[in-house]
Formats: sequence, C-alpha cells, structure tokens
Amino acid sequence: MNTDLTEQTDQLSPYLHRGFHEASMALSKWLDRRLVVVLEQVQLLRLESAIETLGPADEIQCACCMRFTGGFTGQLALAFDDTSGWELCDILFHREHPSTEWGELEISALLETTNILGCSLLNSFSLASPPAGSIGPMLASGVDATWMPTSPPVFVRDFAASIMESILVNQGSTMESVILAKTKWEVESRTTHLQLLLLPDGTNLVGAARVAN
Repeated sequence: MNTDLTEQTDQLSPYLHRGFHEASMALSKWLDRRLVVVLEQVQLLRLESAIETLGPADEIQCACCMRFTGGFTGQLALAFDDTSGWELCDILFHREHPSTEWGELEISALLETTNILGCSLLNSFSLASPPAGSIGPMLASGVDATWMPTSPPVFVRDFAASIMESILVNQGSTMESVILAKTKWEVESRTTHLQLLLLPDGTNLVGAARVAN
C-alpha cells in the first residue's frame, strides 16, 4: 500500500468527520427530525478489497454517485445493498411498513440525500486551514481549489464489480486504491448502515504535508 497515500488518508479523516457532522445537521433540517450520520471507520483499500467489502460478488448492490472538483477531482459514491437502501428510505419517509422496491420516489430521495451529504463533505474540505505561510486550502493540489459537484448524483444498481468498473472507466481514474468510510445512520430508534467511497482521479489526495489542528 502506498505510504504517502495512507498518510494523506489520515490527514483527510478529520474533515470527513466534520463533513458527516455537517451533513447530519443539514439532513435533520431537511427532514424536520434529528438524523445523525456516524462515521464509524475510514479505510484505504485496494480496489479488489473495496469491491469485496461492498458485498458478495453474486449479489446486486446500489450506489448514488456524484462527481466533484476541487483540490483534487474524483467521485463520491454512497453504496448500499437493497435492504440498507430501503431501510434508509423508510427512515426518510417515516414509513411503518418496509419498502420492497425501487420506485421513482425512493431513488429521488436517496439522490437528494447523496447531494446533501456530498456537498457537506466538499464544504468541509474547503474549510480546511492552510499551513502557515501557504496560500489556499490545505486539501489542494493546485491553484484552483473550489470544491463543488460537477454533475448531479446518479443512481446505479448492479454487481459491485460492475459498479466500480463503471465509475473508474467514466472518470478515467488511475487510482489502485479507494477510501471507504463505513457509516451508521440513526433517526430515533431506527438505524441502517451504508458505505461511502471516495475515488480520486489521481494519486494525490492532499497537497500539504501537515494537518492544521
């Protein structure tokens, strides 16, 4: 595993935590109910390991994918199996009877959820303090570090390997590793677990060598 990439992932972790906290507040405001997104674990995994973590190779998985640009370019993908996705829909809609199919309403709700989550994470990245004597945000590899989505999220449903291959081909990524964040979503007494994939286009995640405390 690339040592520099591991260190960069460690530097990125605090901003992921802050982004999920901001997403919790934004989603709570949207739903008019308290929703908490807990970041349980951040891992740097090789592509094959990330695919295995998403679920069994012979089972269908889902993902809401959003491309972004900023200090680095890439894609965020909120990944889940059918059951976890339907559980989140039930939480969002406050349903008493479990969802059992993907309709336009369910897909639209998860796409908006991904949009809110993604924008919160990008906002967190943009607020990272620059090291002393430098110019611009710390999570930057170039001059232009305006973090923003470049397209609306899209919903995909396929085998995990096919989803990952589609993401990498579409963005032309050269990455051999991805960042995977395991999350728990809580509303009142209801919970579900989803995973967030962060797939940069290149090998550099963090332009600076240190993290501001």
